[in-house]
Amino acid sequence: MSGNLRFSPMFVALAISFCLFSGCDKKTKEAVTVLKRMETNYKSLKSFRANIRMERFNSQFGENDIYEGKFIYLKHKESAYARIDWVKPAEESLTLVNKQYMLYRPRLNQAISGNIDRPEVVSALKDGLDFLNKSKIELKADLTFKHLGKQKLSNDILTEHLEFTSKSAKKYKKIEFWTDKSGMLIQFKIIHENDDTTNVIFSNIEKNLNISPDIFKINLPKNTKIVKG
Repeated sequence: MSGNLRFSPMFVALAISFCLFSGCDKKTKEAVTVLKRMETNYKSLKSFRANIRMERFNSQFGENDIYEGKFIYLKHKESAYARIDWVKPAEESLTLVNKQYMLYRPRLNQAISGNIDRPEVVSALKDGLDFLNKSKIELKADLTFKHLGKQKLSNDILTEHLEFTSKSAKKYKKIEFWTDKSGMLIQFKIIHENDDTTNVIFSNIEKNLNISPDIFKINLPKNTKIVKG
């Protein structure tokens, strides 16, 4: 999972421009309001810690894999650090620091490390830039922002439920996300092109804690096999 859990100022500006230049209905305007609230929350967010649950549904086999663990996020200097310590179904630790990732699998005595600037990531970036360079006519034809209303989640938190769809997207059909009243992301769901879904839920969120960057370094046992990813 990516450590970038926000909608950037460029994304918010894009949404606002879509309404100003192309016109949008009430639900789209409500979605833009929530996006602005999310960006305000992000600007004030220095760190957070939460429980994380990820559900990955395989539509072909009808199987649902569930992962549970702890998530930590920190803005440090010009970078964003992230760490996930999975406890179910197996213990694994994943860190992202300065574009470098490390996945440690104790049961395999193995750590996989590498740079996130892989060819597929670069390709995704290119797709994003192509998307931003669309004319307003193309933009209106391609983008859909929807406010799906308020929804109370299983943890009894009242959220704003949004949907973002792009016809030009190659790897997903749409993304849904749920935010609390402060604009904090509580849950997001990706519907992939093959109808698989990835659903990520945060709970027991603690914001703006004093977190040391040292916590994002995995101390590997001496005999760990390190594999370049």
